[in-house]
Amino acid sequence: MKIQSPKEISKFDFNKANKLQMRAFLQSSNLNLNAKITNAPSVAEASQQLINTLIEAANHTKIPLKKPPKQLASKNQALKQLLRRRNQLHSTLRQQNQSDQEKMNINIILKNISIQISEIYQRENLETETRYSSLIKTNPKVFYKYANKNRKIKTKIGPLKHISNDGQVNYESGPKKMAEILNLQ
Repeated sequence: MKIQSPKEISKFDFNKANKLQMRAFLQSSNLNLNAKITNAPSVAEASQQLINTLIEAANHTKIPLKKPPKQLASKNQALKQLLRRRNQLHSTLRQQNQSDQEKMNINIILKNISIQISEIYQRENLETETRYSSLIKTNPKVFYKYANKNRKIKTKIGPLKHISNDGQVNYESGPKKMAEILNLQ
């Protein structure tokens, strides 16, 4: 990518730039920056000359972009459409005026949509994992932050089986009732 103006410079990450190659280019081009800057009639022209030489040096070296271009826009749109369609089907399923065959067809479509949604989420998770794992050499702090965030497994306690005094088996799922059952043990 050729840099043409100072605004385009802000797109690049100079912390990861090949500074040795830039320095070598500036030294090999025999630019006498001090003479150019001191002979300039105004400060604005001196700064413009300095910017122009830096732009020329940046064009001869490889400097990565700060943020990679977003490629998830189409995936997000597809996901939004699937979620919207799923909500519409749920609302039509709640209506009482469908036959059993229509309800069965809607349920089949809902299952297919839920499979597609889960595939999109799995693909996105895989892409984020590969992106973070590729950063381990350049920026290990980001990788370990991501790994530690996903290391902890959060589990939920499901409905608990409770035998009442009269011998009936009940399943309790409310937090207060489950706490009482666990305290009795």
